[in-house]
Amino acid sequence: MTRSKAVLAGLLLFVPGCSDDSGADTDGNGSTGPSATSGQTTAMPASTGEPVDSTGAPGSETADPDGTAEGSTTASQDTDTDTDADTGTDTGTSTGQDETGTTGGMLEEVDCAEIPQTAVSTDLIVGPRGYHGLVITDDGMMIGSDGASLIQSSYGGVVSLFVPGVGYGEQMDWLPDGDFAYNTDDGALSRIGLDGSVLVIQSNVYAYGATTGPDGLVYVVGFNGISRIDPSNGNTESLFPAPQGFQELHSMGFSPDGTRAYIGTIGQDGTVLYVDFNAAMDPTTDLEVFATGVGQGSNWHDAVAVDACGNLYIPDFNSSNMYRVTPGGTVNVFWAPGQFELYGHGAVWGTGQDGWNAEALYVPQPYNELTVTEVVVGVPSSKYQGPVVNPEPMMP
Repeated sequence: MTRSKAVLAGLLLFVPGCSDDSGADTDGNGSTGPSATSGQTTAMPASTGEPVDSTGAPGSETADPDGTAEGSTTASQDTDTDTDADTGTDTGTSTGQDETGTTGGMLEEVDCAEIPQTAVSTDLIVGPRGYHGLVITDDGMMIGSDGASLIQSSYGGVVSLFVPGVGYGEQMDWLPDGDFAYNTDDGALSRIGLDGSVLVIQSNVYAYGATTGPDGLVYVVGFNGISRIDPSNGNTESLFPAPQGFQELHSMGFSPDGTRAYIGTIGQDGTVLYVDFNAAMDPTTDLEVFATGVGQGSNWHDAVAVDACGNLYIPDFNSSNMYRVTPGGTVNVFWAPGQFELYGHGAVWGTGQDGWNAEALYVPQPYNELTVTEVVVGVPSSKYQGPVVNPEPMMP
């Protein structure tokens, strides 16, 4: 049946042993229950009321888990830190540090004509918690929300509290100075330091997407359209309002050369938009239609992740699928989890270090006890610094 995020209740469970739930929740249910400690995932209990967190505060973005069937994803405890074996990619470079942070030989060539057309594998990663946003630190810790606090975990499942009491939030991305930006639950864009500090960059943003652009500014996407914010001083520039007919602009990702931004949407026949930029990051086009049919019915695009070949990976809430869109606009289902509870509500690339596969997307699963699943794509991210051949041309 068609599901709406207006009725998302009783979904979210926290990590045992990380019980600090002092943060107010306005975006989901912080009920408690077992974490993923085996190869079996557990569906969220169905509910018909408005979601509340552990303090009883009502949520604002909701969905119906639509059943209590058990999931089928298996847990992965691969602690092999040999990134060449994990990713199939030589992660060294003859000149020093590459995008994975390792040193060694030349990076392997990526042949875009030979990359997989569907997900290579999927594995539940024991330890990390994920609501809507994730980041992976240089020392190998994945940071995500358990609904009450930010939790950090190694790939091998060593878990600890990172920042208590921040509640739910939306997407995250790294800033040039080593902190990360986070659309927090109170509507602000905040700076989170690796020392656990929290500083508001700009209040009253109320956006879902947060993506750091090639210019080091944070592009926020939500009900108010697209704006960019200088993380050093909070200066904000509105770029585009949400176009007529769209419920919301929702997520964003940049092409490998940084000249084009792809925008995921809500509520318009699976439409993905784009805007082109010049070298000064001034828009050179209006918001234009890039592809349609990315999703089912009134789509809900919860991430736009871009690979080294320029392909887009877009999870759609209403179909529960992850779609791939080529640079020329061809659309196909890349991963169909088969159960709503396994839907990946976001997507971030692995680093190629400490077990995090550089050729995989890590997707938070808020409807599966706030777990994280590794989806092996078979190609690295748009920030890959090695040679790339046979890319499909971008649609003009």
